[in-house]
Amino acid sequence: MNLNEIINKLSDKDINDLAKILGYNSTTNFQRTHDKFKQSETLSNWLGSGYYDLVNTAESFISRLAKIVDIDIEQDIVATKEYLIEKDKFKDSYIIAITDFKRGNQNNFTMGADLNKRKLSLYGNEELLFKSEQDVLDFIPQIIADHYKANANNILGNVMYYEVYLPFSKYKFLNIFI
Repeated sequence: MNLNEIINKLSDKDINDLAKILGYNSTTNFQRTHDKFKQSETLSNWLGSGYYDLVNTAESFISRLAKIVDIDIEQDIVATKEYLIEKDKFKDSYIIAITDFKRGNQNNFTMGADLNKRKLSLYGNEELLFKSEQDVLDFIPQIIADHYKANANNILGNVMYYEVYLPFSKYKFLNIFI
């Protein structure tokens, strides 16, 4: 759902009236929330923001605005919430390249930069969402191969294998990047 449709239909409405309909005592508070709503651009960004202004949550704000302009948005909200829940499952998932590098006199900044090159977050990877565990595992080697091609020469040491931390388990991938 594109939020511009709601924003455009609300443009001819009086801000004071909208604030009162939505339960705001102050037009300033409504205006602040409305501005943040316009900045979010997509329904998933708005609902994912977790915005709360002591009057409305992000979900209740958009539901009430949609009712004012006669747009049925409830199915879009349910679908977006399912998407955000699925996306959140991969929040702590990542792939890391394990190397044979032994630290000598490298400083912490060098080691931190190397870790950033070796570690690849899976959060927000759209191709993993709404897939079975087996489909995710089948797709991981492609991600690893792409990561290896892009970063193998920039990582300290030789890559021995990759460890993959997924919501459902931990895996090791050997020799798929050669």
